[in-house]
Amino acid sequence: MTTTSRGDDASEESLDRFCREFDAVFKARGMSLRRAAELSGWGKTTIDSARKGHGLPNRDLVRDVLQAMDLGAQEVDAWVERRDRIASKESAAAGEPEPTSSKRHWLIGAIVAVGVVAGVVIGLLVAQNSDVPEGVDGRAANPPVGSRDIVVQNKVAIGPTALDEDDSPSYLSSRTVSRCANTGCKLGGTDVYSGAKLTAYCQTEGEWLTNADLESDGIKQNPGLVASDIWYGIEWRDGRRGYISEVYIEESYRGGLALPQC
Repeated sequence: MTTTSRGDDASEESLDRFCREFDAVFKARGMSLRRAAELSGWGKTTIDSARKGHGLPNRDLVRDVLQAMDLGAQEVDAWVERRDRIASKESAAAGEPEPTSSKRHWLIGAIVAVGVVAGVVIGLLVAQNSDVPEGVDGRAANPPVGSRDIVVQNKVAIGPTALDEDDSPSYLSSRTVSRCANTGCKLGGTDVYSGAKLTAYCQTEGEWLTNADLESDGIKQNPGLVASDIWYGIEWRDGRRGYISEVYIEESYRGGLALPQC
């Protein structure tokens, strides 16, 4: 039985329709959210958000979850292609390139695309950031009422066990999307590495991100892997406000912390 119901007119494709039909696959297969999480390696909250249409689902999530439900390879590929068409349409409408799911995953793609030149550029970036101290205190001078102190974990999950410091820093952005350093929404002077302290005053939903090197062997077994669409609203020490994904925050500070919606 085919569960993918594209219809004949690809121009009618939309995020809302995609997520409704994605949710219909669960019902048709009798797959519980808990079981889908166990089989795919993705968190229940992230999968549930994809079903409810809170945002465009991560490409790898779509593939992994549908494979976990035993859809055939061609049908899974068709779903991924649908997802990519929507992403391209949204990116074109916004005038931006499609964001990726992880800083490290973007670097790997860049290396493949431009070879030695990218390697040189990345090396320069690492050297440029080498003077940024770990454990920076970026907390607000006058914390908003009800805010919480949180701690940065700027690490990448690699393979089945590794959780290593990322070569590039995390930072605050004016939008809840990745790659703001390349698209103009990064807040300058907010680079942070693991151990940095921040003041979170609210939470919101944004782009799905992961801290994983998705192309490393055995990544699904890595206990340090996290994927989420939760972003924290942060007040920087000079009063500016921006966002950071919870995938770059220590585990004990994830989950929203019962903070109000931004």
